[in-house]
Amino acid sequence: MINEKRAAAGFAIDDPKAPWNDIRLSNDWTFCKALEDERLCRKLVGEILGREVESVESILPHRNLQTSTLGKGVQIDIYVRDSEGNVFDIEMQMVSRGDLPRRVRYYHSMIDIDNAHKGMLYTDLPDTYVVFFCMEDPFGLGLRRYTFLPHCQENGTLSLDDGLHTVFYYCRGEHGDVGEQMAVFLRYVSGTIDRNEQLGNGTLAAEADRAVRRLRRDEEWRMNLMFGYVHEQDIRDEGREEGREEGRTELTSRLKKLREALDAAGRSSEFADAATDPELFAKLCKEFGIS
Repeated sequence: MINEKRAAAGFAIDDPKAPWNDIRLSNDWTFCKALEDERLCRKLVGEILGREVESVESILPHRNLQTSTLGKGVQIDIYVRDSEGNVFDIEMQMVSRGDLPRRVRYYHSMIDIDNAHKGMLYTDLPDTYVVFFCMEDPFGLGLRRYTFLPHCQENGTLSLDDGLHTVFYYCRGEHGDVGEQMAVFLRYVSGTIDRNEQLGNGTLAAEADRAVRRLRRDEEWRMNLMFGYVHEQDIRDEGREEGREEGRTELTSRLKKLREALDAAGRSSEFADAATDPELFAKLCKEFGIS
């Protein structure tokens, strides 16, 4: 199976330019897998809340929420419940999209439905946090963190206190205080951190780096990283098997061309993300004129 995945991905295991050698936490697949690590997840949740979290009770990557067979479902990157009963949807967003505010609205509603049970009181609904880590500025102000809470328009000091919290982190932001540990973590995620910078012992960035390095050593997982993207492209193709095989060959060719273009532009670190993010892959191919 591993050999099959190698062939499909188009990279040899010892290829120094293979994407897993420069894989970062900004890669969606890496992000979801790394945050299964309880130490890292608990540390991140604590930084989001601004206080120490005793434990996280459950960590569910790629959690599907579906209310009915006809209703629109959502797939959440990381679904977390902490020891206080708070629920977190933590997302990695590589490409800027104009629908983020209404997506957040829908995610909150689906989480509420998932946690609502017949006969329960509304006051028993947990506080929910929908958190996006964005590689592009979602609101164009350069802030590291954008926090949204519902307030009364007529009196800004009056809060609705409905338990809904929406947070966007801009990983390349330069303004706004998020605390030293989160600031270093955001630089780590975006790849803008100084390679000589000491991450410290037990810090959020250090825990993230530990998790990523472990994944880089996991041969089966890094094969899945590339094979999974090729597979996603396959299932979008409803043509005959010959068409799918031709599509795989074309995709491998485009991946190699993109790798070469990014290397020449001094942007090699972006390839690992593009190799498994269809939106980013399409955007970069358009930028470099790869068809």
